[in-house]
Amino acid sequence: MGSQTQRPEWQAEVRKYAEAQDWVSAIRIVDRQAAVAPQDMHVRAWRARVLSWSGHLPEAEKEYLEILKFARNDPDD
Repeated sequence: MGSQTQRPEWQAEVRKYAEAQDWVSAIRIVDRQAAVAPQDMHVRAWRARVLSWSGHLPEAEKEYLEILKFARNDPDD
């Protein structure tokens, strides 16, 4: 199964900012991760979640549609 029990530190930071509804900081962290690994669909999914949670639904939808182009069979997305 791997080590999915321990999340990367950046995910914990995003969750912390999301709980505080500090969307600017949360998206900044996700964007930083996306810059390091632009083809990482897991990071892009986090970006879509933060956009959705923050009420930016058109942007979230666009991100999810892009993810589906690459990871059509991923049940999480």
